[in-house]
Amino acid sequence: MRKLVIALIIVLPMVFVLVLFSSANLVSISVKVSVNGIQLFKDGDPLPEGEAIYLDMAEMEDHTVKAEVTPANASEKGYMLESDNEEVLQVSKVEDNEEGEKYKIIALKEGTVNVKATSKDKGYTASVPVVVTSSKAYDVAFSLYNTSDGKAVPMTYHENTSTYTVEKALDAGTYTYKVDIEGGDSKAYTLKAEDEIKAIINEGDESIMLPFSGSVSLKLEVPDAIKDGMKEQTLKRTINIDIAKAQSTSGIIVNGVPDGNTTVLLAKGADKATMYVECEGEPYLTGEGIASVRCLVHGTSTQPQAMSADENTRATADNCHKLEITLKENIVLDELQATLKTVAGNSAPVNLSFKDFDFNLRAPIMHGQAGAYDTVILNDTPTTIYAVPAVSMQDVEYVWTANNDALSVTPAEDNSASCVFSATKDGEYDVTVQAKHDGKELGAPKQLKVTVTTKVSSVRINNTKEVDLAECYTVGGKKFAENGEIVDNDGYAIRIMVMKKSKPHPNDYEGIEVVSSNEEIASVTMRNGMACLDIKGDGAIEVTARWKYNEEFGGKATNTIKLNVVKDAVEVSNYPDLRTATENGHKVVLTSDIMLGSDKNGQEMSLEERQQIAAEHKYKSTYNTEFYNHDANRHPEDAYVKYAIEFTNDVYGN
Repeated sequence: MRKLVIALIIVLPMVFVLVLFSSANLVSISVKVSVNGIQLFKDGDPLPEGEAIYLDMAEMEDHTVKAEVTPANASEKGYMLESDNEEVLQVSKVEDNEEGEKYKIIALKEGTVNVKATSKDKGYTASVPVVVTSSKAYDVAFSLYNTSDGKAVPMTYHENTSTYTVEKALDAGTYTYKVDIEGGDSKAYTLKAEDEIKAIINEGDESIMLPFSGSVSLKLEVPDAIKDGMKEQTLKRTINIDIAKAQSTSGIIVNGVPDGNTTVLLAKGADKATMYVECEGEPYLTGEGIASVRCLVHGTSTQPQAMSADENTRATADNCHKLEITLKENIVLDELQATLKTVAGNSAPVNLSFKDFDFNLRAPIMHGQAGAYDTVILNDTPTTIYAVPAVSMQDVEYVWTANNDALSVTPAEDNSASCVFSATKDGEYDVTVQAKHDGKELGAPKQLKVTVTTKVSSVRINNTKEVDLAECYTVGGKKFAENGEIVDNDGYAIRIMVMKKSKPHPNDYEGIEVVSSNEEIASVTMRNGMACLDIKGDGAIEVTARWKYNEEFGGKATNTIKLNVVKDAVEVSNYPDLRTATENGHKVVLTSDIMLGSDKNGQEMSLEERQQIAAEHKYKSTYNTEFYNHDANRHPEDAYVKYAIEFTNDVYGN
């Protein structure tokens, strides 16, 4: 019986196995392999940790991003990819096959976003910052403002027709405008009126005179732009404006102002003046100092009696007139009284007031006043700068000269009041602008300082890799000198790198501005290409590095590092200095991994020396724990402390 039982014990399991794995009863046993990580790839190449993706919208390239989970034999390889700002960057799935999922990133406007991949199993994440810039314009907006109070004129934008419509009729008069171009470096545009006598546009001071009632359309164009996914296009906008009929008891409106409340401001020595008159019939001007008046009706260059029948009909219907006034020579009065009359017998007074000639300078980015100006332009990007007269004088010539051939200045052929600037290298240049009339200088010249820079796509702080699990790096206010003495720390150095057109420029610091969030704890200044701290107290601060020109070109380039500052703590990088500092009662900041019981070169001391140190009881306890090479940004719960040290003094670990 015993033998039978033993035989059954041996045979039955074998029979079970044979039955289980027989061809008729094959059972598949699967083992689930869990995900333990995830990595991002761009265009098939892995993205190193800390790297960013830089996109120029003008390059018109489709970039694909995918992620891969680890290990390679993970049971669930799926993941989700998303952008944290879809107004700037959209993520769209383009493939889902045996090789895995793949996504296309589509840039819509300039900005910085984070693209994050999340594994479906365990929820592991990997993210990459994407910096989107555009060397071509891709959008343009138009704004109109009242000169009296600076308030914006309400307008409705119709996207399907690229048309702005002023919501209600405007009063005639002068308005200022602003053109906001997204993307591109030059910010060049043209603004013209379909009927140039009904809207007198001065790009130099960004103003529009609307002298007449009725309707007018403005045409705004930005050349060499991106439109509907195509390069070398022109962005076009139409602005439709209705101007209300002003109430005038005299029936005469001058430069959009009714009833003769008009003063025409002219420069002393001016020999001509222009005004726009709305009235029935042809107007004319009389008064002391006026030599002659020429009336151009509705923008024609002929006298009214020489107009064609069609022109005369249109002019009579619109009642729009342009007067060109020639003044007598050698006028010495500061003000002239004149009378504007019409053939219908109506009249209104007009004052001609004279002031010393002066002008201002205007560029896309302009600072300064009272004759001292400075502006910023981009390298290899033609930029127009204007001389804008403060008082009217015709036939004024502006002479532009630069102190360096690297900055070229090319006055416009038809109007020397505007000049095109272009530079071949970054730097600071001085420009002199002198106004002349009939070969004679008009007052003192204006001085213009031109800073030429290259557009920066991002600013990096290379120290950020030191900010690990604690998300804050500790800086001590004292350090060991070469002679072994403890001295004041001359500044923690923050290493900064700027990215220009997606390429690093490690030696370019002229445009970097650094700011401390709390100057009472630590101030920060640029020294020898580094942002250095001047430690004054204890506490947490943030140091922000900013490319100071970038916001003026429509984009921000900043970066921030968090620091914990301890004024009286000593920074140590080896065990002997650590021992010396703690034995003398100093707080300590560890600036590197330190092996307890090692010399300054990191070599372990003898057993006897280490036993002697332990016997002195200078430390409560020492531990050397296992170190797990973690990724604190992704999974801080998996991190272990490398060295847990408990001294009688305060210790700050990095």
